[in-house]
Formats: sequence, C-alpha cells, structure tokens
Amino acid sequence: MDGPAIFYQEDARKLLRNKKIILVGDSNMRSLYKDILVLIRKSRLATLDELKSKAEFSFHDDKTLLVSNDTGLDFKEVRQYNLGEFDITYAFVAKCWPNYYLDDLFKKLKARETSNPTILIMSSLLWDVSRYEPGSVQKYKESLQELVKQVKETLEPQQFLWLTSPPVGNAITASFLGHTAEITKEMCRFQVRLGRQWCASLMEKENLDFFDLYYHMRYLSDFRCKDETHWTSNGVRLMVNYLLTHLCIMWKVNPPRLRPREVALIESSTYDSLMKSLNFMREQEGAWPDWLQRRK
Repeated sequence: MDGPAIFYQEDARKLLRNKKIILVGDSNMRSLYKDILVLIRKSRLATLDELKSKAEFSFHDDKTLLVSNDTGLDFKEVRQYNLGEFDITYAFVAKCWPNYYLDDLFKKLKARETSNPTILIMSSLLWDVSRYEPGSVQKYKESLQELVKQVKETLEPQQFLWLTSPPVGNAITASFLGHTAEITKEMCRFQVRLGRQWCASLMEKENLDFFDLYYHMRYLSDFRCKDETHWTSNGVRLMVNYLLTHLCIMWKVNPPRLRPREVALIESSTYDSLMKSLNFMREQEGAWPDWLQRRK
C-alpha cells in the first residue's frame, strides 16, 4: 500500500454498514474507535479532548457496557456503538492474552452465545512490555503465541486483523507508565520497533492478516502528542484512513478515489518540500525509500 485512501463520511458509512466490528487494545486503539464514530456521525475529526477522555457515560450515542473503578493494569472499559446499521465495539486491555474481554468473548463464540464478528481488530504491546517486569518481553512473546492459538481455534482467518503499534518517542511521559523505571521508559521505543517485527513475523507465519501501522507512521513524529505516545487528531485520522483502506483490501471493495481538490493539493506540492521529506527519510534509514530506488 503506497498510501491510504481518504474516507469521507459517506465512504466510511458505506464500508462499515451492516458489519460487526470489534476493536481491542490500548488507548491508541480507543482513539481509532472514537475517530471512526465521529467520522460516520459528524463528518469531522475527533478533537484532542475527545481522544484523551475515557470512561464517559456516552460518546456520540455509544453505550458504556463496562467501566471498572480500578486503575492501571486492572482497568477495564468496554464501549459499543450499536445504532441503525452500525455495530462497533471497543474494549480496553492492558495485556494481549489472557485478558478479561477476549476470554469472555471467545467462550461465548465457542458456545455460540453470540455471533462472530465481521472483523476483530487488535493491537497490544506497550503495556505488555513495560508493566509486567521482570521478563516482560519474553512473557509478551509467549502471550502473543497463545493469543494466536486462541484466535485460530475461534475465528476464521479473515475475521482477525492485527495492527502493529505505532512508534513512540524518545522521552515518554504518558501516564500509563506510572512509576516505571526510567530505563524501561527509554527502552520502550526500541521494544516497540522490535515488537513490530515479532508480531509481523508471527502473523505471517500463522497466515493471519496484519497491518503495519509502525511502518506507515514512522516518519510522522509531528503528529504525535507531547507525551510521545498518543497522537493528534490529524495523526489518528491518518491511521483511521490506513485502517479503512486495508479493510477495503481485505473485503475486496474498491477504496474511494481521490477527489479533484485532493489531486490539486498533491500537484501543488513543491519540489523543495518533497526533497526535504525524502532527505529526512534517507537520514533515518540510511537509504532512499524502496519505492524511489525502484524508479526507472
């Protein structure tokens, strides 16, 4: 995928209509959930205040199915937007497996107490590798392998999508780290990069679909918030566009085409601005981007 399609309200509504969508993950996954709701309901970006908040009684007419009074690793939150032709659920988890939500969901699916989702979209890494010391990295790898086993026993391959975690910055100040040791905070950005490789390799080996958010967001630090972990409204919408474009590919649906004003914006980009971006990418990676090296 060279870049995402740009989804307007009518595009997103058409794609997600009559689908059962479940998103499971950390606060960045919550941001994707919220921005999707704002897109299909209000045709705008979710504000930063909307993205930062959690455990609201209702967000754009969704329902809070579960919110715990716990904090940190024990916090639980499940939200669902189920109005008209849309059924979208979000569950916060602080561990990829086992966790309260998927354990209950998979039991119900195996007992046929609920219908299979059209797609279960999941991402989990930062909490796993930073809050379960000692040996958190090895524990994460083992948990991920067990999760894949449970997924393959419960869902069809086309009903599951893994998202790699987007990159984090050098000086993380996000509250989820709590009193984590400074060395752990500094290691997070390296563990996220390595985690992307572990996850992608495992999903490919097990023939499960994944989308590499890390790869596509790796040069876009300007879209990160000051805590170096979460993302601005524009950054979140970019990830939503990438996600929806990938769902189009999975479901064999044509993504929306560029509108005339989008084409005009691309054509108006200057040579200097393009070369500035390319040189930055070269400095970071030590080489020109693959697509540029393949040019004839």
